[in-house]
Amino acid sequence: FEHAQHYTMEKVILKTLIYADIFDYPLKVFEIHKWLIGRKAQLRQVESAIGRLIQSSQLKVKSDYYFLPRRNGLVSKRQRRESQSAKYLRKAEALTTILKMIPWIKLVGVSGGLAMDNAGKGDDIDLFIITAKNRLWISRLMILGILSLMGQRRKVGDFGRKIAGKFCINTLLEEDKLEQGSKDIYLAHEVLQMKVLWERGGIYSKYLLDNEWAFKFLPNWT
Repeated sequence: FEHAQHYTMEKVILKTLIYADIFDYPLKVFEIHKWLIGRKAQLRQVESAIGRLIQSSQLKVKSDYYFLPRRNGLVSKRQRRESQSAKYLRKAEALTTILKMIPWIKLVGVSGGLAMDNAGKGDDIDLFIITAKNRLWISRLMILGILSLMGQRRKVGDFGRKIAGKFCINTLLEEDKLEQGSKDIYLAHEVLQMKVLWERGGIYSKYLLDNEWAFKFLPNWT
């Protein structure tokens, strides 16, 4: 991805759409620009290159969503998932009002598909939590206890219908150890697409600062 500067804009856009296609996720113009892999660009440059890709039939468009040829079905799939995600997000927001009462929790967010409004009906809800220093394990125990009491905890070994709409602690970090380990395109997306539901003490800005390596992969993200 560090060689993206040497590619034509068309190739960089195709690379971005191929990555999104892995997650069955067609993109609007501003999203292609926002998630453009490895290339700093202006929106109008992206729009011009998209026009050329449409003319050469390398890209298709429907309802302002762009996708690879023969992937028309993705548009209605994304719309269905947006509707499902709105329900799951309301559920996560309700849980957040409880979790923010735990004094050591500094940030509650959602990651994975839900952070992109791309959660399916059978998906679980991935929680992203930042805790105070040396309070990770006690916070984890309290969160899991709350989820178990509510009957909303995704347990190890659960699959199929059992996981739908249940909560899973996907990422748990302490405020003094915010830098993510692996540094690749997948994790860069996870860092930047995480949706904050609540935070205190400006911890989200610190999280972005400690993971500024992600902007090398996704330099147009704001």
